[in-house]
Amino acid sequence: VGGAVVGYLTNWLALKLIFEPVEPTRFGPWVVQGLFLKRQHEVSEEFAEAMTEKLLSSESIWDSVLHGSGGPKFAALLRARTSEFMSGAAAVVYSGSDPTAFGGAAHWRGLEERASERILQLLPRELPLAHGYIDGALDLKDTLKTNLRRLSPREFEGLLHPIFQQDELTLLLVGTALGLGVGYVQAVLDARSKRDDPNYDERGRRVEIDVDADSAVSEGADGDGEAPGPAS
Repeated sequence: VGGAVVGYLTNWLALKLIFEPVEPTRFGPWVVQGLFLKRQHEVSEEFAEAMTEKLLSSESIWDSVLHGSGGPKFAALLRARTSEFMSGAAAVVYSGSDPTAFGGAAHWRGLEERASERILQLLPRELPLAHGYIDGALDLKDTLKTNLRRLSPREFEGLLHPIFQQDELTLLLVGTALGLGVGYVQAVLDARSKRDDPNYDERGRRVEIDVDADSAVSEGADGDGEAPGPAS
């Protein structure tokens, strides 16, 4: 139980030291601040790099657009834009404002549908050629890093702390489990050492040894077991 308490308190204290105190606070000759907040400059760069590589890269954004929950909406938007583009192109080519007049409404809708489906089919294959350009044009890493460094300590804490709060209970439970495991192993090893020690009984309690009785027994053994007779 003691190991579990120590493990819980250790992880709880570590989490507190990461974000508290928010503002630099003087304790005697020392100025104390949360570790993440004290290193805001370095943490901002690491956080921006992790975000842009895992979540905000061109590849991850496009994967979410095409295959995420918003995929059907994107497909509908693409069909609408394709229809507008083809209508404009037809108006230029045929010098008319109504493209259906040159092939019928059903025929024109079929052309638009085939063009849209072909674009949706080719887009995932051709997009990798554009990821590098998109990442460079958006420049999200430097933009995010710069804006994070401009935040006040309280604003920075308000941005990062909620991310860690989701896993705080897990970290505390892990610390408790590890402390409990270490405490159990230590108790088992301690019990084994006492079991092999003649100074402890089978219940692990220390046996009080009568030093004077042991000395008398030893002296009797040295005198061939005979008690000394009275002096004549």
